[in-house]
Amino acid sequence: MKRLKKAILFILLFGQIAVISGCGTITRSESTSNTYRGFDMDKSIVSNAYWWMFSLGVYPIFSIVSMPFDIIVDTALYPYDIYQEKKLQEAINNRKLLSKDTETMPHQKE
Repeated sequence: MKRLKKAILFILLFGQIAVISGCGTITRSESTSNTYRGFDMDKSIVSNAYWWMFSLGVYPIFSIVSMPFDIIVDTALYPYDIYQEKKLQEAINNRKLLSKDTETMPHQKE
């Protein structure tokens, strides 16, 4: 019975860590940084006084606890972030080229 309780406690603790560690990484889309966006979000939450006041410090403390895990996840996602950034830059450049082509084309008169 003690072994079952330890196993359940371990699973609950591991589950809490897994949920907490996704805190900054899940909200990556709100970050202004192109890389290490999960850590960037954690950093902005910890430095924001309103989060400390309105959550009574709970949310920023979760962000502090999740920072090491977010750095690990962000490091694993770093190649994907670079790929996404290059893909976005290519799309922007293609759009600029298309807009220049349509401006320089002579308009046909009917």
